[in-house]
Amino acid sequence: MMRSLFSGVSGLKNHQTRMDVIGNNIANVNTTGFKASRVNFQDILSQTLSGASSAQGNRGGTNPMQVGLGVALASIDTLFTPGSYQTTGKQTDLAIQDQGFFVLANGNEKYYTRAGNFDFDVEGNYVVPGTGLKVVGWMADNAGEIDALKDPTTIKIPVGEMMEAQRTDEITYGKNLSAGAKKTGTSAERATADADKLAADAAKATADADLTAANTAKTNADNDLAAANTAKAKADAAKSAIDTAATAIANALAAATTYQTTSNLTTATAAQAAASRRSDTSQLLRLGLRQPTPLHKQHS
Repeated sequence: MMRSLFSGVSGLKNHQTRMDVIGNNIANVNTTGFKASRVNFQDILSQTLSGASSAQGNRGGTNPMQVGLGVALASIDTLFTPGSYQTTGKQTDLAIQDQGFFVLANGNEKYYTRAGNFDFDVEGNYVVPGTGLKVVGWMADNAGEIDALKDPTTIKIPVGEMMEAQRTDEITYGKNLSAGAKKTGTSAERATADADKLAADAAKATADADLTAANTAKTNADNDLAAANTAKAKADAAKSAIDTAATAIANALAAATTYQTTSNLTTATAAQAAASRRSDTSQLLRLGLRQPTPLHKQHS
């Protein structure tokens, strides 16, 4: 009885811890750089009432009889999955994409954070406003170069310090020229420019003529293709007509052959019948009998 009560109490106690972690996650939903946590459980060592046995003879093995003694906390993990990024409107705020931490310093002590809500103090130190911890990084030299191979230091931008003036190395200027601008330069330069313009105009005219010729050639090729397709269609129709005529001729030859065979058979039969009648008539004459007069069908 007591064992079952202790198991239930362990479940209540450890699930209370899980509720505490969940409540902390909800409470820090708007905390900058906060990472949520989760609770993992594991069972406590079980009490063995009866051990396992191996197979004996015709009987198989048996499993042990064990009673669990409750649940315990296995770990509380921090989830470092990236959160959503949003614009704060403050230029000194930073955010880290994917993995990594900001390094903060308090003398020789180092701290790590994902929160990037930084600002400058009155001395120009880049710090966390709430704690005063200084942000560690690399400072640019006078030429604006950053050497990441050096040891990082606290970042500081002196307030009110003036940058050394530097001469301008390059200027890029773009503007449309006025249509009424007057010609400048010497007579020779203007003559050269005019000659170049004439040559450019001639080259453009040649290119336009070539384009027109190419379009004309394409049109002619399209017409030739259409004519070829029409001729092919006519040839196909003529071939079909020839095939039809050949079929008709073959059918006519077959019919003529059948008719000739039938006519030959009819002629042979008629000749045989006439020969038979002549033979009968001759026999009657020899006997002195008169051949009977055939009867004619009376027509109304």
